[in-house]
Amino acid sequence: MKDRVVVDRNVKQYKGNFHMHTNRSWDSVFPYGEALREYREKGYDFCVVTDHEVYWDSTECDSGDFIALSGVESAFILPEERPYWINDKEYFRSLHINLVNDETKGRPGFLHDQVLRRPIDYGISSWNRYIRYCHDKNQLVIINHPDWSRLEPEIFLAIEGCFAFEIINTGDVNGGGYTDEALWDYALSRGKRILALTGDDTHKYGPENNVCGGSFTMLSAKDFSRRGLVQAIKEGTFYPSTGPRIYDMRIVNDTLHMEFDDAVYVRIVGRDFMGKGYVPLNGEKINTIDWDINSTKGTLKYFRVEIIDERGRKAWSQPVFLNDWDESGVALRDDPHTPIPEEQRKLNLQ
Repeated sequence: MKDRVVVDRNVKQYKGNFHMHTNRSWDSVFPYGEALREYREKGYDFCVVTDHEVYWDSTECDSGDFIALSGVESAFILPEERPYWINDKEYFRSLHINLVNDETKGRPGFLHDQVLRRPIDYGISSWNRYIRYCHDKNQLVIINHPDWSRLEPEIFLAIEGCFAFEIINTGDVNGGGYTDEALWDYALSRGKRILALTGDDTHKYGPENNVCGGSFTMLSAKDFSRRGLVQAIKEGTFYPSTGPRIYDMRIVNDTLHMEFDDAVYVRIVGRDFMGKGYVPLNGEKINTIDWDINSTKGTLKYFRVEIIDERGRKAWSQPVFLNDWDESGVALRDDPHTPIPEEQRKLNLQ
């Protein structure tokens, strides 16, 4: 398989949060300056400001060591009559997405403090149409809290145009919800390539809150600027965590090498039980692994890695597909000498 670097020890990592609320949202009373200051004091380098339907596009809270990226949370609203595709309205939550301005394309399609109209939920097709509309506004799109939203696996699979989702939403999990590893593997094993990040979904701040800082996303970026951070987000050079750090992850000569914080369990997850578990004995800890990918005897389609520390905190690597894409975005062929039929050469998928 192709050699690649997933996490590069030579590139600086920045700690970020992709989901937070301030008094610009209807359900939070904490001023945005105080909220962002608390994240900064907890060691975060950047946050995406995602108030409900009120767009953030300001450098007011930026400094030399902290950046508040432009964004918003946008949620669908149900029509007055119960839609036919909802079987149990009491347990239904409509789709929530976070938007992040694509700084590499310039100014966002929304203004600072602009109030966005909530789209009406007419089903999965309306979701995908709205996501395409957000792309036209220069927005990157994230699926929020699938567990809280009760997103069924088939529905999750059908959502298009989102580069990432929240593997853990701290507000949901601290309220009794779940993380979404099973949903992720359901999608990955069916060919959906989507990355994972975290979101606190913070609404309260101060000493009594148990959400702010509960999770984070480490982003490897060569340029600490608004454009540089977003460029790294688009390149997928990030991983989610609730505690452990990953310092290096690379594949060389079909061997996975990883370096990370002390862990009591490392789990390589592959489809159909084709991964591997590392469990140190006698209370020992491990902080590096070397795994022969060929030990799966060619049956593995993708894998991802979970690092668990002694407090049960976890870091998730992004998935690695063995039949990966080259730099042009074309799937690597098993036999590069096999000619491509002329009708496929002319196929326009746009």
